[in-house]
Amino acid sequence: MSETPVWRNVLSILVTCFLVIRLLYTCSNMNNRNSSAINPEIMNFQDTQKIMRESMERNKKLQKIFSNNIMYKTYQGVDSLSAVMKDNYGILKIEKDTSIVVDFTTTINIPKGFYLQKNHDDTLRMAFKSPENLNIFIHDFQSKDTLASNFKILKRDKDLQKFKEQKVSIFSMITYNITNDTKKYNGYAFCFKVEDYQSFYEFESPNLTSDQLREKVHDYLHFRKK
Repeated sequence: MSETPVWRNVLSILVTCFLVIRLLYTCSNMNNRNSSAINPEIMNFQDTQKIMRESMERNKKLQKIFSNNIMYKTYQGVDSLSAVMKDNYGILKIEKDTSIVVDFTTTINIPKGFYLQKNHDDTLRMAFKSPENLNIFIHDFQSKDTLASNFKILKRDKDLQKFKEQKVSIFSMITYNITNDTKKYNGYAFCFKVEDYQSFYEFESPNLTSDQLREKVHDYLHFRKK
């Protein structure tokens, strides 16, 4: 039996390799063409999703800003909000004199007719508004920074002015002025820090002085021993 010449074996291997390479090249081109054909649609879909996500995030931020500023409306302005808006922003009217437990040692007495807001913000625990347009904000959170620096962060978009802090042990009493939407407010804040847990009780009014607001703190806030 005669043997196949070596050159024929080599030629067969080369032809086979050529056909395999050509097949792979053809498949690759087809995949590229297919990818090019569907990429615009995929990109358009992805772009639409991205735009929708960004729009939702912007709306959330705007809603949060509006929610956190809603108590700066006049009492009549809050009172005139629709039931749906009040519900959306966690606002309800206090129907009778109420004592609210804030934490293990602190209660706040709120008279009938005040508005209460609990919007589940990251730092705003609750807020109140009186018929005389007294605003009370309660913020609490954990932080290793000073009470003064964190207070300034809380008021960073309110044009904080005339900031003055008096420190006594773990407590800080802060007097200040702010401006919200061109309207000026006097403020008095009672703040304290236990380890890294910080609490801020802010009393603000367009009419009352800082001394009068300090008296409101004594009227509304009550501390008890553990």
